[in-house]
Amino acid sequence: MVGNILLYFYILASAMRLKTPLPPYLPPARKAWNTLIIKLRGLPVVQSKQALEKDHVYLFYYAYITVLEDIIRELDKLGKNLTLLFGAIVPGDQWRNLFEEDIEQNNKLQIE
Repeated sequence: MVGNILLYFYILASAMRLKTPLPPYLPPARKAWNTLIIKLRGLPVVQSKQALEKDHVYLFYYAYITVLEDIIRELDKLGKNLTLLFGAIVPGDQWRNLFEEDIEQNNKLQIE
């Protein structure tokens, strides 16, 4: 998740600095954050709901994860605004069509 956020910052910073178009898709930081939240909710410590000696550690970690959600939300907004300002290298629909054509060609080759 942290890698996605750092990559997001790098892409946005370079787009602002160089005034270049952004890639059609930005890093999936929100998806990584959601996966982390799901895994955290499945931990035995969270499931047991017992008071432990190290509860303050989990509290700090939960606060860290919550703040990351705010950072990701703002990065998404900034990414949308920079895409509107500088554009995208390849429009999203053309990018999807490129891969759909590849999938169709691979399916045809597998059938033959």
